Amino acid sequence: MANGAIIITWGTPVRGREMQSLDVFGRSLAYWDEKAKEGKIHGHHEYFAISGNATQRAGTMVIEGDLDELARLMVDQENTRLLGEASMIVDNLDTQLCEANSDEAITEYVSVLNDMGLS
Repeated sequence: MANGAIIITWGTPVRGREMQSLDVFGRSLAYWDEKAKEGKIHGHHEYFAISGNATQRAGTMVIEGDLDELARLMVDQENTRLLGEASMIVDNLDTQLCEANSDEAITEYVSVLNDMGLS
């Protein structure tokens, strides 16, 4: 069972770079497909915004897997290269590493709040 996810969101392509954005998106899909075949992730799903404020978020990719492996993949050279390219051709690119809701995660979060005097 996956205990983490990488969530990548992006806005609309920079005007004039629409075809480049499709190329980078296709290579990103191939990268994550390969990581799934290698057993490094559990899978990935892509979602596209059809209505609403698409200038803020035109799409979302959710990559599920084990948190430790996902953290390694966040800094993998090929992944950082693809994200770097994407950041130059789409607006509002954002990447987050998220831990699934677990007793341990909640306990750690509360501990940090306590340590900071914020509880």
